[in-house]
Amino acid sequence: WDMELRIVRWSGQAEAIFGWRASETLGKALHGWRHVYEDDEPAVTRMISGLVEGRERHATLLHRNYRKDGSVIWVEWHNSALRDESGRVISILSLAQDVSSRIQAEERLQFMATHDGLTGLPNSVLLNDRLEAALGRARRSKRQVGVMFLDLDHFKDVNDTLGHRVGDALLKELSRRIRAALRQSDVLARISGDEFVVVLEDLPDEGSPERVARKILDEVRRPFMVEGNEIHVSGSLGLALHPEDGSDAETLLKNADAAMYHAKELGRNSFRLFSAELAARRTQRLQVETALRRALKNHELALHFQPIIQIGSNEVHRVEALLRWHDPERGLMLPQGFIPLAEESGLGQAIGHWVLETACRQARAWRDAGLGDIAVSVNLSAGQLRDTSMISDLKRTLQKTGCEPGWLQFEITETSMVRDVEGASVLLAKLRALGVSIAIDDFGTGFSSLSHLRHLPVDVLKIDKGFVADIDATPPRGSDNSGGAAIVAAVIGLARGLGIDVVAEGVEKRSQLEFLTREGCSACQGYLLCPPLPAVEFERWLIERNKTSRRTHAKAPRRKPAKRPAAKGKRKPARKR
Repeated sequence: WDMELRIVRWSGQAEAIFGWRASETLGKALHGWRHVYEDDEPAVTRMISGLVEGRERHATLLHRNYRKDGSVIWVEWHNSALRDESGRVISILSLAQDVSSRIQAEERLQFMATHDGLTGLPNSVLLNDRLEAALGRARRSKRQVGVMFLDLDHFKDVNDTLGHRVGDALLKELSRRIRAALRQSDVLARISGDEFVVVLEDLPDEGSPERVARKILDEVRRPFMVEGNEIHVSGSLGLALHPEDGSDAETLLKNADAAMYHAKELGRNSFRLFSAELAARRTQRLQVETALRRALKNHELALHFQPIIQIGSNEVHRVEALLRWHDPERGLMLPQGFIPLAEESGLGQAIGHWVLETACRQARAWRDAGLGDIAVSVNLSAGQLRDTSMISDLKRTLQKTGCEPGWLQFEITETSMVRDVEGASVLLAKLRALGVSIAIDDFGTGFSSLSHLRHLPVDVLKIDKGFVADIDATPPRGSDNSGGAAIVAAVIGLARGLGIDVVAEGVEKRSQLEFLTREGCSACQGYLLCPPLPAVEFERWLIERNKTSRRTHAKAPRRKPAKRPAAKGKRKPARKR
């Protein structure tokens, strides 16, 4: 360039980069043609001015340029001010390098770092930036910001049954639906799996977040057609508002997440607003989760054992292993107080493995101590039923503890099988093939009992204690029996027809035991007979019971054989003298 910023030299490389020949460019001024991208012109002008006016000897600038065909490219310019012997600037030399491919690669990397690869939506990194920016604007304008946390219900079932390709296609379609239901200024992000976050800014009125929540859930519930499959899913959504529910991005996201989990707890397929009560419950849940992790490490878990007594012979051949947690702060905790949380936090598998191994060791120990042929009954969770490594883990545990498969019985609740009866049936068949017996726990409380029972490999039905408790209930007017008694009698009859043993749980009254005996129930357990006991106390109870049973048997008077009556019409033979 000369000092008037006209081109005086245009190389062959410049022609290759920009498309213009030298004859078309020589004499053109810097701003006299469409060469510099309009938005970048101010920066280029400032740089050239510094060189021409002598303030800079060298200057490097990356900006956009037009090619002759109108396309835009990124060019890195290295500019030098050429001076004469007196130091006066006489021309500008510019060396240009097309770096479009490098810039595009950097942009792709930047996009990948801030966007979800499947849906193209912002990810958690970009979400936090945009949420913080929205909160900054809201503070200045004193307006609300809504944060929604959406999670699909049972989405894992879609992947497991139809494959991840179908699941991914569903997520892409769902992201398009939700994006179309929002305003352009709203933010939609996918943060992991089937979890989405929505940020609502400039809310027109107090009811608008709830209207948007309903609109989103309606879009989720609409059927999806993917590769010829009609798929129905639902969602659980939590909503938190700034400034009421949090003043920063982290708190709002955490509170919206807590509200979403509350929606799941209340039956899913709905949305819930965050509240102070939810905050307290979340804090308590986190405290229990932390304590539970410590419990596994510090051996605070224990098994108590409750005998299952044969009604006909009064013998004990099985005991149920019941989990207990001796928490230093909360005292003795029963499973219903912490197992759901353990499943939710990912600790269910570790606790289930501990229970199984401990039960196997105890069964081995009782056999070695000569306490009799006692099998230990262990409860399996829904998570363990879905665990593909269940069989291999069981084999390793049996080998490690020296326990035989026939010394174990697994109890599975009806509700844990409802979601995947076929899968559960396959697993139970494999367990029975190993020699483990199977019991259906809480029988009568599920919804698929009779329709699936004949297809399930089951050895024992355990009648739910709620029905046993109702045996003594006052019968309705005009009825011969109470509802609970009728159900218990029906289950016993059903099991007898299928050749399955029946165990009644929760027997606490003599009248209940007498009813079960009359109806032909196989076995029972409950506080009337023996409460759950630690292993040492159970051993003492069993030894003392066996002693009492032997003493009772020894003291029982022997019956004299009955005299046969003389046959009618025949005389007794005369006694010999």
